Amino acid sequence: MPYEPGQVIKTLGTGNSFNVQSCYKGGMGVVYIAERQKDKKLYALKTIRDDKIKDEIKRENFIKRFRWESQVWIVLGKHRNIVQAYWFDFTYNYEPLLVMEYVEGHPNYGNTLKDWLLNKSLDLKTILNFSIQALTGLIYAQKVIKEELNMPFVHRDLKPANLLITKDGTVKVTDFGLVKAFGILESGICGTPLYMPPEQWNGKEIEEKTDIYALGCVIYEMIERRPPWGLTKNEIRKRHFSKRPKPLEKVPIALNHIIIKCLEKDPHQRQSFSELREELQRLHKRLTGKRVNVKDYPEPLSSEELNQRGSGFDQLGFHKKAITCYNKAIAINPKDARFFLNRGNSYFCLFQYDKVIKNYHEAINLSPKLPEPYIALGNVYSKKGQYEEAIQNYNRAEEFNPEVAEIYLARGNACANLKQYERAIKDYKKAIDLNPDFAEAYMGLANVYVCLKDYKQAEKYYDTAIKKNPQYAQAYIALAKLYHLMGQDEKIDKYLKRATDIDPNIGEEYGHDSIS
Repeated sequence: MPYEPGQVIKTLGTGNSFNVQSCYKGGMGVVYIAERQKDKKLYALKTIRDDKIKDEIKRENFIKRFRWESQVWIVLGKHRNIVQAYWFDFTYNYEPLLVMEYVEGHPNYGNTLKDWLLNKSLDLKTILNFSIQALTGLIYAQKVIKEELNMPFVHRDLKPANLLITKDGTVKVTDFGLVKAFGILESGICGTPLYMPPEQWNGKEIEEKTDIYALGCVIYEMIERRPPWGLTKNEIRKRHFSKRPKPLEKVPIALNHIIIKCLEKDPHQRQSFSELREELQRLHKRLTGKRVNVKDYPEPLSSEELNQRGSGFDQLGFHKKAITCYNKAIAINPKDARFFLNRGNSYFCLFQYDKVIKNYHEAINLSPKLPEPYIALGNVYSKKGQYEEAIQNYNRAEEFNPEVAEIYLARGNACANLKQYERAIKDYKKAIDLNPDFAEAYMGLANVYVCLKDYKQAEKYYDTAIKKNPQYAQAYIALAKLYHLMGQDEKIDKYLKRATDIDPNIGEEYGHDSIS
C-alpha cells in the first residue's frame, strides 16, 4: 500500500530515510513529497503502486519500464529546464524508487502549468517565455540522449501537467516515463489523448515532430485556457485526424501561423525543436525587444550530486558510469569517505578486487568509525573465502553501529560458510529484528536450514523471502533447487521460469550498496 503522510520511507541502496509530507497518486505510480532526514531537504520520490499491480508479469514489465525511465532521467543530469533526477534506489519493501528534485511552485498559482492555467491568465510574453523554456529542455534532452545513448529522443507525453514551474517562473520538463529512447516495443497507445497527433493514435512510428504537435496543443491551451479539441475521447480522436483549430483572435498572425504549423496532420510539415524555438524567439524579440535567455548546456554538479548520480548508475547496473561520477566527486572533495566506499563497491561489481580493497581502506582512513567500509571489506574477504578475516571486519562494524541490519546478514553468511550454523541463525534473526522486510536475511535462514536438512523450515523461509521481495530472482532459483532435493521436480520449472523472467542474467554476481 502507498505510504501516508507522517510515515518514513527507508531506502535499501543508499541507507536514507525520508519523512513523507504528502503524496500524489496516479493510475500506476505515486509521487511522494518527503523530507530527507539527513539534510532536511525536500525531495520528490517516484515509485510504483503495488496496490494497483496484482499480476506479477505486469509488475515485472512495469518495473522494467520504470528502470528505463530512471536511466533516461539520470543520464540527463542537471539542466535548468529539466527536473533533476538524483538517483535510483529501492525502498525497504523492494519497490523501485526514483529520487528527484522537488520543485517548489508559486504560492498562488501552483507548481505545474496546469495549475497556472487554472489560477491565472497568461499574457503573451509569458506564453512565449514558457514555450521557449520548455523547448530548451527538450533540445537539451535530445542532445544528451543522442550523445550518451546513441538513440533518438521523443518525450511522448508533453502536456501542462508535465511542465513544472518554479516560484520564479523557470519551466522544467518532467515525467520521462513514456520516453521513446530505448527502442522499447510497447503494446497499445501511450500518451494523453488531448495532446496526441494522428501518428501516435495510430500506433505508427513517432519522432521529434510528435512532441511538436503536443507542444502546439499546449501553446494553444495557454492562450485560450482550454485545449484545441473536444472533451470526449471519440470527439478528441476525430478532431485530431480531421480538424484544424480556428485562428486565435487575440494573438499576432505570426503566432497563429506557428501554432497551425505545429498542428499539421502530416508530421513532416511540422517544425523541429530548434526551428520552433527560433520562430518563438523572433516573435518574442519583436514584441519585447529581446530574446529569452536560454542555456543549451548542463549545469555543473556538486560532489554530492555526482555521488548521488553514481549511486543511481550503480543501482541500475552501469558501474563504469558510476565510477566516472565518483572520480569527479573525489576530485572536488577528496575528504569524503562515502565517495571512496561507493567507488570500491563499483569496482567490486567489476571484480577488480585490488582497487576494491584500496578504496575501502581509503574510506576507513577518512572515517574510521563509519561501519559501512568494514562491512564492505568483510564482503571482499568473504568473496575470497577468508571468512575469519571477514568476521573480524563485521565485528568492527558492529562496534561502531550495532543497529545496522546488513552487518548481521553479512556475518551470518560468513558463519554459514564456516558451518557455524547456530551462530548464523542468530545473526540472520538479528537482521530480521532490525528490518522485518529483509528478504536476504530470510534467504540466509533458508539456506542454513537446507544445510541442516530441515527442508520444511527452508521452504518456509524461501517463501517468506519471495513474499518480501517478489523480484528476488535468486530466491526462486534456491526454491527450485530445494524442491529437487525434496523430490518435487514437478515444481522446478515454474520457479526457474520466474527467476529468468525477472533476471535473464541470473548467474551474474551482485554488488554492494551505496551511501548518499
